[in-house]
Amino acid sequence: LIFYANKNYTTILGVPLGKIMGKNLRVIESEAALIEVLEKKKPITKEKTYIKSIDKYVSVRMFPLIAEGEFQGAVSIFKDVTETNKLNNEIERISQQAQAYKTQIQVSNIRKNLNIVGKDPHYERLISQALVVAKTDATVLVRGENGTGKEVIAKLIQSNSLRNKHP
Repeated sequence: LIFYANKNYTTILGVPLGKIMGKNLRVIESEAALIEVLEKKKPITKEKTYIKSIDKYVSVRMFPLIAEGEFQGAVSIFKDVTETNKLNNEIERISQQAQAYKTQIQVSNIRKNLNIVGKDPHYERLISQALVVAKTDATVLVRGENGTGKEVIAKLIQSNSLRNKHP
């Protein structure tokens, strides 16, 4: 049962104290990390945990309460990191978009440098994939019919690889 929560609980989570006081934690939040502390009697720290019932992320430190050598319960100290999590997700999305634009520009420049006149989306995707695989140590097999530009793709991979100065 929940016996105490300070007013910041309401401020951070937007849940009135009257709604939780005296209630079973498993009923309020069945997946609460504090339940693990109650069961294992060991402290836990989580940088980002999701509270499903209120749709928020919190950073939380939880500790068992021991008085006179006897387990009494557990306490959690947390802060709302929902906005930080949203910002991090947005930064990740923008970074992926910037990387996609960078790859498009790179593909366009390579197409110009190799005098490739076609603008077939399949071929542009092939060039993009070649640039990705060039940065790895993977062995690459380039297959295709005669006259399809296998040697152009092979040179593209070789010239953009980490071993471009070696055979």
